[in-house]
Amino acid sequence: MNTRTRIAPLLVVCNLTLLIIFGTGVYFFQNNYSYVDFYKRLETRATIAGRYNLRLDTLNAESFRIIREKHLERLDQEKEYVIDASGSRSVGQLAESYQVPSQLIRSILDEGKATAKQGSTLYAGVKFNVDGKRYVIIVSANNYYTNHHLSFLRNILGLGIFFTLLVTIYISLYFSKHVFDPIRQITDKVKQISTENIYLRLDEKEYKNEIGELTSTFNDLLNRIETTIDIQKNFISNASHELATPLTSIIGEAEVTLRKGRNPAEYQAALQNILTQAGRLNEITRSLLFLA
Repeated sequence: MNTRTRIAPLLVVCNLTLLIIFGTGVYFFQNNYSYVDFYKRLETRATIAGRYNLRLDTLNAESFRIIREKHLERLDQEKEYVIDASGSRSVGQLAESYQVPSQLIRSILDEGKATAKQGSTLYAGVKFNVDGKRYVIIVSANNYYTNHHLSFLRNILGLGIFFTLLVTIYISLYFSKHVFDPIRQITDKVKQISTENIYLRLDEKEYKNEIGELTSTFNDLLNRIETTIDIQKNFISNASHELATPLTSIIGEAEVTLRKGRNPAEYQAALQNILTQAGRLNEITRSLLFLA
């Protein structure tokens, strides 16, 4: 698998991971906030119910009743509990009698207010001290709206992640193609360059970015290679000429000497000439070996 085919899945996986983390974070914080908000609503209703049922302020109690009936939406399975905790009954007996968590009553008596959750039912309660008596006012309800809203949020996040994933896949494929197509084109052009057409160059004007810098660098490399090849060709041509001169002299001298009989002095002169040219050839060969 080449880089081009790897980068698209990599981008998709990275974006999908970020989307899942973002969606999970949004759902988590919304879930926590919804419960905090719901408990606050129950506590407010418990306070209103306590002031109304215990008649702490007749005028305000009546106002609370009107506000509750006209403006407060009744919650799913909403119930009110007015518990007289000043008697001789224990917390456990009170909890069993009213069918509420005993720990909730104990926490309300100790701390003044508390919340609890039992199954799908949420509780919030406050303590009132009236005429030397202790009262525990509890309001309970099912968190239907929060669950409904969270379910809707899950669907929205799921659809959002799905469609965003589709867009991410498209963008990733386009991005990988847009980025790597110039590299592929450069690779195809480079494959066409050989020693026979070393003069060919890549088009530098087509790219004005890092690809252009790469193209310019490669063209500089081709220039140096072409210069080296030219030097090599000139060297081979000059070396061939230098080698051909003594060889031609040796062959010519030998042919002339062998055409007819010679006296010893002539043969000696011919051999001396051949030896001189051979020595010259030897020097040229040594020089070539030294350069190599």
